[in-house]
Amino acid sequence: FSIDGYRINSAASRNQLHGIYRYQWSDAAQIRLVAQRWDQPYAQDPAGLTLDQFKKDPRQAGTNTLERRVRKLTAQDQLGLAFDYQLHKDTELSVYTFAGTRENLQYLVSNNWIGLDRDYQGLGTRLSRRTSALSIPIRWSLSVERESSDERRQSGSSLLGEKQGDLSRNEVQSAVSEQAVWIAHADISERFSVFGGIRHGRVSLRANDNFLSDGQDGPGSVRYQQKSPVLGVQHWLNRDQQVFLSAGKGYETPTLAELSYISAPQNPSRIVPRFNTQIAASLNRQWELGWRARRADLHRWELVAFQVRSS
Repeated sequence: FSIDGYRINSAASRNQLHGIYRYQWSDAAQIRLVAQRWDQPYAQDPAGLTLDQFKKDPRQAGTNTLERRVRKLTAQDQLGLAFDYQLHKDTELSVYTFAGTRENLQYLVSNNWIGLDRDYQGLGTRLSRRTSALSIPIRWSLSVERESSDERRQSGSSLLGEKQGDLSRNEVQSAVSEQAVWIAHADISERFSVFGGIRHGRVSLRANDNFLSDGQDGPGSVRYQQKSPVLGVQHWLNRDQQVFLSAGKGYETPTLAELSYISAPQNPSRIVPRFNTQIAASLNRQWELGWRARRADLHRWELVAFQVRSS
């Protein structure tokens, strides 16, 4: 993929490869291999314009953007392996693992560059089963997953779009996510179904500062954990109409990028590259009420009311 862009210095180029290989080991077992490659040799940034610049020529590049060759370069490789096994006619087991690397380099209009080099990997398993209780059909699954990443975050000065001089930032950041998820669905009658689940997740984020010549040592670590339940019911009014109601809780942790800076204690308007341990996770409660219908398999429509309260 390549594009010239509408504005000056807004061209981009990207090459992608996605491959899947499946091997049927036996009637009950299958192996899947997934390989991905992403190469973005350049994505130019035209930057912003003042109102006067926009009125004069909306297609021009921002101040100093051309001279300083403002752009971004990205590359990513990932390899994954999955094993699916039919333990029983009503029981399935899946195990997967993946690993990858990502490189990100950005040259800014401020005559600085930012670089991120990341290694990441994950491992997970899922057990699914179809069973019954009191003649009620039940489908459930239990998943356990662990994912982690380590990245080196660096920055420095640049001249005419190339690195120059010593580093101005050098730190290693890591993230670990662990979760267990249980989901169940029961058809309690021909017209009523209930479903529910619970997720217990834990996220640990850490930074080690290897740039101490600025007189600041900015390492830190935080941990977040939360149980997130969901419960819902479905009712078929007839074979072509259904109403449903669900409610749940969730949370969202900050990203490593959001935790990488703090406001200077003596000058809140000044941003300091130190690990911020004061940001809390976002918590939310939500519910949803809806009606969906179809007509002769030709038309489908859906009406939903929902509310999400987040803090």
